[in-house]
Amino acid sequence: MTTKTGSSATITVRLPNQVQESSAPLTGKFRVQCKNSLNHTSISDAMDVGSHETTIERVVQRSCAALNDKIQVWSSTEFPYGQNGFGFYIRFAGKNEDPGQFEIISDTDAPLTASGEVALHANTTVPYSDNLFYEPVPFEWLRTYETKP
Repeated sequence: MTTKTGSSATITVRLPNQVQESSAPLTGKFRVQCKNSLNHTSISDAMDVGSHETTIERVVQRSCAALNDKIQVWSSTEFPYGQNGFGFYIRFAGKNEDPGQFEIISDTDAPLTASGEVALHANTTVPYSDNLFYEPVPFEWLRTYETKP
């Protein structure tokens, strides 16, 4: 036996009298200032805050002297939302000298703006040392599977 049933409900949605808007997002354009080993300074074209890593790589390669095939760019995960900030890494591949300190600078025509302070940071990590001396390998440490050379 099947019995027909019914139900009803009243849903009331109340919004606050005052709605607080979020902080102003990060907007504007930036440039990358690069220096070569002779301390010659180059400045890239302006890029939007939301630029993809391939765009940044292409613009920096084109603008910075002698780096057209020596850099790789990828985004950092420090800021998951572009409105809060952005970060990227530049890796120098095949460059056998100190590239000099690269810096992010605000564009003069469309400067970086946000609700708080706009902080621009840059640092260089060198994953090697200046030591090119290799210890010799003693003959006693060399082995082969062959019994007769």
